[in-house]
Amino acid sequence: MSETTEQRLARLERENAKLRKINTVLIDRVERSMDFQGNAFSLFQTAILLEGQVRDRTQELEQALQDLARSNHALSQAKEDAETARIRLAAAIEAVSEGFILCDAEDRLVLCNEQYRAFWPGLEDLLRPGTPFAALVARAQDLGLFDDEALGASTMQRRLRHHRHPEDLLVLRLADGRWIQIRERPTAEGGSVAIYTDITALKHEEQRQLEASEDALRDSEQRIRLITDALPALIAYVDRDQRYRFTNKPYEDWFGRPRSEIDGRPMRDVLGEALYEARRPYAEAALAGRHVTFETTLPLMKGPPDCALATYVPHYGADGRVQGFIALIQDITERKRSALQLREAKESLERRVEERTSELTTVNRRLQREVEERRQAEEALRLAKAEAEAANMSKTKFIAAASHDLLQPLNAARIFTEALTEAHLAERNRAIVGKISRSLTSVEELLTALLDISKLDSGAQVPQWADFQLDDLLSSLADEIRPQALARGLDLRILPCRAVVRSDPVLVRRILRNFLSNAMRYTPVGRILLGGRRRPGGVAVQVWDSGIGIPADKLSEVFQEFRRLANDSHDHNGGMGLGLAIVDRIARRLDHAIEVRSQPAQGSMFGVVLPLGRAERVSAAPAPLPSGGDGVAGALVLVIENDGAEREGMAALLQNWGCHVLTAADREEALHQLRRVAGAPVVVVADYHLDHDRTGLDAVRAVRAATGRTVPAIILTADRSDAVGEQAAAAGCQLLNKPLRPARLRALLAHFKTMTSPS
Repeated sequence: MSETTEQRLARLERENAKLRKINTVLIDRVERSMDFQGNAFSLFQTAILLEGQVRDRTQELEQALQDLARSNHALSQAKEDAETARIRLAAAIEAVSEGFILCDAEDRLVLCNEQYRAFWPGLEDLLRPGTPFAALVARAQDLGLFDDEALGASTMQRRLRHHRHPEDLLVLRLADGRWIQIRERPTAEGGSVAIYTDITALKHEEQRQLEASEDALRDSEQRIRLITDALPALIAYVDRDQRYRFTNKPYEDWFGRPRSEIDGRPMRDVLGEALYEARRPYAEAALAGRHVTFETTLPLMKGPPDCALATYVPHYGADGRVQGFIALIQDITERKRSALQLREAKESLERRVEERTSELTTVNRRLQREVEERRQAEEALRLAKAEAEAANMSKTKFIAAASHDLLQPLNAARIFTEALTEAHLAERNRAIVGKISRSLTSVEELLTALLDISKLDSGAQVPQWADFQLDDLLSSLADEIRPQALARGLDLRILPCRAVVRSDPVLVRRILRNFLSNAMRYTPVGRILLGGRRRPGGVAVQVWDSGIGIPADKLSEVFQEFRRLANDSHDHNGGMGLGLAIVDRIARRLDHAIEVRSQPAQGSMFGVVLPLGRAERVSAAPAPLPSGGDGVAGALVLVIENDGAEREGMAALLQNWGCHVLTAADREEALHQLRRVAGAPVVVVADYHLDHDRTGLDAVRAVRAATGRTVPAIILTADRSDAVGEQAAAAGCQLLNKPLRPARLRALLAHFKTMTSPS
């Protein structure tokens, strides 16, 4: 440890005093050793010795005085530097926008700035060096500067505890409504330094956001209550312990008690022993994962038991286990009564017919009565039709939700099947896998069609109108369909049409693709022609085929759901009979006319009439994505999928293609996997919906930031909403819908691998 200037000065003074003492002692010794007889030589010798010693000590003393002078000068300069540094430190502390306080090892005030003084009005007389810190806190407590009521405890005690053990941040509320955050740390000399920050604005914003989120949650709960309470059915949710967790108002009215007395109670207590035992087998079946429907009675508080149709639908949690079931109970009493009334009316009508043969005189009166009855029946039929349409809309929304959820596990099955298809299997096993793949394809097409129909029926499919070049759409469709046509031995021809039309290009493409699919399905041999014919004010886009044709009396039936002509398809997969039903709904939504002409054994023509558009409003269409060949072997692919089955299936599929695969369940695991390899992946394949409300787009952004490259990415999702597509496009990612089509995925991988390969 280096010697300070003051320490060195003290040491030199001590040495100077020692030298003076030594000089006095030497002189005394010389005088005592003189010859008492006055011997001159002895005196001379003594004088010489004394002179040498005095000279040596004098030189040492002069050297010490010089060192003392230099030390005094250095000490003076150090004091000036220290004063300058102190002034600068004080100015810097005053310039800080936060409160600052410094205490010494004895916990007394050393220094504080004006911002700190502003926090504590009324403490001006104590804010001077030497004041104990505890006295400052006590004065603040006495003046009522702390908001003890808001904190529910003595703020003074909390502040002193934190001062003694400053381990983390301390947040206090003052009596004037301000919030302060205190960061306190000990100093090397045993004192402490603290920074006081005014966080009132942050607290207010935090409170505002909390209130907004609570309001949003209450609004969401209220909307759910309003919707379920308005439904003409009894709805309840029962957990796996057979306790009611949710009931709607019809359920409450059924029991004649508030839902607060129902929710949270066991089914046995609410239903009673007899009714519970009657329904217990169905509840246990639903908790075992089975969809249960049965007829039961509603023992109303007044009147005889009514008839009801009960449906128990299992509810699965994120872990795949059944967490409970949804009970939907519909009153079918009126339906039963109507059937009974119809049967009775039939019997009555038969009796009236017999009576009419013998009572000709009363024919006119009875006819009038019959007309009135018919009018009433028509009115009842109209009301029944309205109820049926409402029920059909509810069914449509349910199918949309169910189809979307079923696409998720179907995608995993499709991926595993594709992986098995490319594996080296025995011929018998390969045939079985092929049948499984075709069955999954049929299920996929059915679910997709049901989802499309439900979206169209519920009005969720909103047309996106645009002016576009018809020839671009026809060429794109031809490129998509031509490989399938060649595989079936069909001649596909496209007639160019440079007309500009106005419609939704995506929905028009769906219409024409269905026309082409039907043409290939029902044309064993021959050719298919796609082209446009100009009409006044529009263009008729038509698909002609030389297939088996359709009888004239069946033309109106082909647009109905699940209608297919018997033995009409040469293909093993004749479809589900939903393609033209979807076409009919799309055309009605777009207000486009559909044309149909056909002759058995000669062929058919299906067409749609599109209105003309304006060329100046045509936006540049994006260039089609190249197929990229089939060179995917060796590509490093990062798969991000939270579902374990889909993640394993995707890894197996990609490995069968010769890819190097890294798998992860979320963003953090993906970044960890990247640190284990050199370089960036060729492509990232991510599911859109990940755990903890995160998305695959978040994970892709993190991977790109970690690698420093815009890594190509493919987003997989069963959510077919426009919002997801827009987000993926904005992030520069390709979007593939579930169930996945492996051929499309492979083409994209090959394309991205070609892009990233060195020239």
